[in-house]
Amino acid sequence: MSTPSTSQKPNEEFNATIKFPTGDFSFKANKINIEKSVDSTGIECWTLAAFQDIFKDPAYKKGLASIKEVIAIQLHIARDKLTDDQQLFPAAIPPLLNKNSGNLSKIVDKIPDKDNLIDTVETYLGDTGHIDYEWDADRTRITGNFELWVGDSNQETFRLFGYFNLLNRGQHLI
Repeated sequence: MSTPSTSQKPNEEFNATIKFPTGDFSFKANKINIEKSVDSTGIECWTLAAFQDIFKDPAYKKGLASIKEVIAIQLHIARDKLTDDQQLFPAAIPPLLNKNSGNLSKIVDKIPDKDNLIDTVETYLGDTGHIDYEWDADRTRITGNFELWVGDSNQETFRLFGYFNLLNRGQHLI
């Protein structure tokens, strides 16, 4: 388990390495969402969703560029208290979810149009892995590490792994 921040500021991060077949990608979330959810068998869960926007060019800082794609990692964990390292199981096809599972999505602008609308979603369902996390006493902050193997429709699998230190306050920028 990574050591929580000792800073007095509410520092947050969700970072991962994605081992795509074409090469490694360093994921650094700029938005997250933590929400209560229920899995396909009725078990109460938390869904941690982390997003990294990838822009077409550096002009986005001036508000001039559009998003090229969004990479999203979702982890679905039980709302009951963690006792130890948890195994991750095969994911359900969204919008359904399974407790202790995860997936990776790429939302991509593939079809040219004048508004550069994002139009294609590639989903890589989690197959196996593990997660280790801990809530603070008030359940306002969660820290953890994870490793997840995901697969695409061609049965090609790849690994992603990372860590997070997040405040439990719904959807927000980090």
